[in-house]
Amino acid sequence: MKMKRIPNKRKNNNPMAKTIVNSDFNFPGQKSFYKGKVRDVYNIDDQFLLMVVSDRISAFDVVLPRGIPYKGQVLNQIASKFLDATSDIVPNWKIASPDPNVTIGHICKPFPLEMIVRAYLTGSAWRTYKAGAREICGIPVPDGMKEHQRFPKPLITPTTKAEHGMHDADISRDEIIRQGLVPQKEYELIEKYTMQIFLRGSEIAAQHGLILVDTKYEFGNKDGKIYLIDEINTPDSSRYFYADGYQERFDKGLPQKQLSKEFVREWLMANGFQGREGEKVPEMTPALVTEISDRYIELYENITKNTFIDDSSIEELASFFHVSREVILRRIFDKGLINQKYYEEKVNAWIRESTYKSSKSGGGNYYLTQGAYLGGKYIEKAFSSYYRQQITSERLADYLGVKVKNLNGMESLLYSIENTA
Repeated sequence: MKMKRIPNKRKNNNPMAKTIVNSDFNFPGQKSFYKGKVRDVYNIDDQFLLMVVSDRISAFDVVLPRGIPYKGQVLNQIASKFLDATSDIVPNWKIASPDPNVTIGHICKPFPLEMIVRAYLTGSAWRTYKAGAREICGIPVPDGMKEHQRFPKPLITPTTKAEHGMHDADISRDEIIRQGLVPQKEYELIEKYTMQIFLRGSEIAAQHGLILVDTKYEFGNKDGKIYLIDEINTPDSSRYFYADGYQERFDKGLPQKQLSKEFVREWLMANGFQGREGEKVPEMTPALVTEISDRYIELYENITKNTFIDDSSIEELASFFHVSREVILRRIFDKGLINQKYYEEKVNAWIRESTYKSSKSGGGNYYLTQGAYLGGKYIEKAFSSYYRQQITSERLADYLGVKVKNLNGMESLLYSIENTA
């Protein structure tokens, strides 16, 4: 029996009710909690960080009043991909990602810098250049450049890491060393890692028809070694152009088609907000929130070449059909919606979860294992399909050839599927 396909229903729901904007957990061995602009960070036994990537969004160092559906999952999964893809260049903080919105890793002492890499004159660099500046962080920039023009070689333009509520500030390499923010030998190694990571990210982006325009990296110290920390090459920390049509748009002086958070900043500026004292954040309409969410998902699918799928949708389908989630995931893989690496990583993560549940010990990494498992389970429970996941459940169901009906406005679903197992 052939099932009738349903349309993608992402845009006809209220996106503002379907976000993770806060977490409030108490993990075994928890020592402290820090709430950043986007991430909620739990210190586990002074050894590990459990980081919940929320759906909060910030611009001009201000957290905006509305969360963006699925943003946290997109950021976490893209960062996880690039951390794995650059681990041969520099060690990084990640140990595991037990939940779409969660990563657990090593505690490192952060260096008080953000390492910005710019391959093109765009964004804030263009705005300051247009205003007359001809150097960035002590690096000369020639006259006559145009917006979105490529630099002869990428520039490393660091900023200080500001305290919460303050603005980061540009700083030159010489000033960093003079002020003793980072010892010269360590800073030179950080610069080397920064450029190598950026070039690797650019290669991966180019393979998928994208240009990594600019980004930022952060580093820390663990046991005397430099580690890459925090997020990497995500749409919150980076800007991507589409390679196809870049040169034509540049030659004609047209805006570039891009995947980044820049359009959010541009929307805010167009509505009179740049984070300055006395300015009020303009209203974020449901349509705008949905558009931002769609852009994040678009970047995820472009950079990973995987269909964006929410894990809870797999759980729902597996529960309804009384089959394992591995069966559902295999069907998704067989339809070519995810690649083999993603499929294998997901199955292995489930195996690790099952191992924890059966052993209840975790050996020498008790808090790590228990914290990672409970982090994933608590979030899954707190932000279950009833509150959050209907949109992607319907989207996934459509991909799988499933017919979904919404009963009486509730988020209960009826599924019918051919050859489910």
